[in-house]
Amino acid sequence: VSLFQGGETDKGLQYISSALGDANLFLSGKDIGNILFALVNIKLELYAQNPDDELKKEILDSVELGIRYFENENEDTRNNWRCIYLDKKTCCYLGLNSDGKPIEGAVVSEEDLDRAKDCLQEAEQLDSVMDIRRRMHFYRARAKYHNHQKNYKISVGFLEEALELAKMGSFHHDEKILIQQCSSFSRSEKEAIEHATEIVNEPEYSVDTGGSRELDTKDLDKRALEVIAAALHMDTFTHVIKREPTEN
Repeated sequence: VSLFQGGETDKGLQYISSALGDANLFLSGKDIGNILFALVNIKLELYAQNPDDELKKEILDSVELGIRYFENENEDTRNNWRCIYLDKKTCCYLGLNSDGKPIEGAVVSEEDLDRAKDCLQEAEQLDSVMDIRRRMHFYRARAKYHNHQKNYKISVGFLEEALELAKMGSFHHDEKILIQQCSSFSRSEKEAIEHATEIVNEPEYSVDTGGSRELDTKDLDKRALEVIAAALHMDTFTHVIKREPTEN
């Protein structure tokens, strides 16, 4: 730890790698899994500073290896550690740092979102064994996932759930961040809805829930289209149409 705090990252990683090599000779799987978890955390911090595909792969590989080291433990221990590792895995796929904030420059692909969804579904099955902090993390991750899917109201709902858990657990640092995220989300959503309303109230635009005609999406602001589509519970933007000019 002192090596990392002192900025000697390479030496720190080398030390942990050496420790893992020695641990395989005389430590139990659980102990090795603990060391691997420390390595995952450190690499996630490095990834947050400089998102890199190779480092991302290393993190995900280490997570899978760490989970396997707990296979021979009792069910409670195995499930608890699976939750912990799934937490890190989900953050990696969604490009979230340890505070649950988006990592600048991190690329989140459609495949990443699919994998994140799998992680969240698996975590849901383990909800009964989760501690309150882990549950808060997964609510926060669900918020990010649904934000990527443009399910904005669902997203802010999960943020609010995470905030309540942060308050219950007296996680003051997380609480402060989640309050900011909820506030920012609500403000941006309100502005987008107002903008969308202004657009569709203009004479040349209308909303057709029958979907009989399509709109060239370049005619409307993308965020406005997203909000309108979400409000109408639709999957596409084709129901917002441009009125045909009326003949005099």
